[in-house]
Amino acid sequence: MGGIGDMEHLLAYESDRQRQVVPMMAGIDGLNRLYSNRITPIVFLRNLGCHLTHSCKPVKVSAVT
Repeated sequence: MGGIGDMEHLLAYESDRQRQVVPMMAGIDGLNRLYSNRITPIVFLRNLGCHLTHSCKPVKVSAVT
């Protein structure tokens, strides 16, 4: 039987963590790209989305929770 440091266990742990972390990393990267962009139509749509989210309480609550 392999212990906690067994390669099989470590690879399974790594796979599990990647499945959990990669979507979060992609989301953060997307937000970073969105907010660091200075192309006028993208800035306009980003600001419009922020204002609409802020003015619609159910959307705002679901986005925060």
